[in-house]
Amino acid sequence: MRSFSPLYCFLFSYVAGLLLHKAGLFFLIPVIPLWFAGQKKLRSLALCCLAVGLGATQAEISDPLRNPKHYIHAGTGRYTLLELCGEPEERARTFRVKAKVLACGNDSVLQERRGYVQCYFAKDSALPLPHYGDRILTQAGWRAIEGFTGKDGKYFDYGRFMAGKGIHAQMFLTSQNFKIRHDHKLSLWKRFRRGTDGLRARLRLFWESCGMQGSELAVAKALILGERGSDPIEEAYRKSGIIHVLAVSGMHLSIFSCMAAATLAFLGRKRWQKWLRFVLVLLPVWGYAVLTGLSPSVCRAAYMFTVVGLGDCMGRKTNTSRSLAISALGLLLINPALLYDTGFLLSYSAVAGLTLLNPLLGGLWHPKNRIVRFFKDLGTASIAAQLATLPVILCTFGNFPTYFLIGNCLVAPWVNLALPLGIALSVLSLLWSSAARLAAMPLEWLLRLMNFGAETIERLPSALADLSISLAAALLLYGVVAAGYLAAVRRSAILVRRSLLLLLLFLWVG
Repeated sequence: MRSFSPLYCFLFSYVAGLLLHKAGLFFLIPVIPLWFAGQKKLRSLALCCLAVGLGATQAEISDPLRNPKHYIHAGTGRYTLLELCGEPEERARTFRVKAKVLACGNDSVLQERRGYVQCYFAKDSALPLPHYGDRILTQAGWRAIEGFTGKDGKYFDYGRFMAGKGIHAQMFLTSQNFKIRHDHKLSLWKRFRRGTDGLRARLRLFWESCGMQGSELAVAKALILGERGSDPIEEAYRKSGIIHVLAVSGMHLSIFSCMAAATLAFLGRKRWQKWLRFVLVLLPVWGYAVLTGLSPSVCRAAYMFTVVGLGDCMGRKTNTSRSLAISALGLLLINPALLYDTGFLLSYSAVAGLTLLNPLLGGLWHPKNRIVRFFKDLGTASIAAQLATLPVILCTFGNFPTYFLIGNCLVAPWVNLALPLGIALSVLSLLWSSAARLAAMPLEWLLRLMNFGAETIERLPSALADLSISLAAALLLYGVVAAGYLAAVRRSAILVRRSLLLLLLFLWVG
């Protein structure tokens, strides 16, 4: 990477415009990419200014304070018309789901409104739960989202966190204050999503009927279906530094696509056969992405698979880092609020670390022993991913898993066995459920082994190191990592000095 690509200049400047549109300081941001540009500074300056302006404009447009139709300007109306944006997720005492506000008003007069709320449905059997795409009319008023103090004694501003994702209020609904409306038709896409939700519910019932209980069942549903809950085992995985294995991402789609491609191995290498194989694998890959909820990490992985597959069919090599940047820019242009989604940030940061930093770290040592090389590859990949995600983790969670290297070397590899086995059993359950239940015991043993490893690491002293940093410090830390990477690639003493300068600024700000 000899020059700072205009694509990366545009992406970073656009993100800067999204972040600093309220600070009035975004006119300074175009200087940062020019620091590393070297050549064609005027063209890069114009491109960066355009991207910053676009990002700031997008942020202003999506700001609810600028939208007179947002529900926060509606006052306290008696009725609110909502449309569910997903399937309700079961929590300890409620069912939680994101909903879009369509209208607010009194009695029969409803005025059009905009925005999203977090809805909590009480566990009340008097009324069936609504589903994705359903519209409900409720008399429950919306409330501000308050922060809370966690088990570690630290205060977490949950309201600010959710506001960054475009959700500014919450509503608590019971069977007495809402009703489902059936006066609208579902679109084709919503009917398709309903079908995938029904399939996920069927698979969920299958895993619950396999005899698994507690932590094993929770990990099975998270690993295969992307359903996260409030089970204590997730905290153990987080403290062990391996919570990423429970989030459906590129690893999951890669294993799924390999299994799908293996069934089409009879197709040869002719051009039309390659295109046919690509289409036949692409459909179940995107279907699995929809089935698991279309999270940002899944969308990124599915998009990357599509781009790489198209390049292979067309006989062209694809640049992974460039495809990653294009997918991130595309998603942020469609939905700028993704910039505040922790899953989005962790997913893209981790893949960027694996793409850029891992080859650099892996080239420092080349052991000849295969076993040593296996653990060395696991270690360098884990370090690269943790370096890339470190600013997000410290800024969002305020702590860092001390034993992440042990967890990724000793526990995470078992996912490569558990995940394909779980996917195969899920497919078999749709064809022959009784046989799938009998074959579920090896998966339960694997999950029990993984859980034992995560819980053992969690109990080690100082498993989480407390270190919270601000957004400015997180951006400076990313600057340190980026400058250090460029200095190593270009072997430039000037870039080394700049990375040290950014490190001193980070220590001062942090």
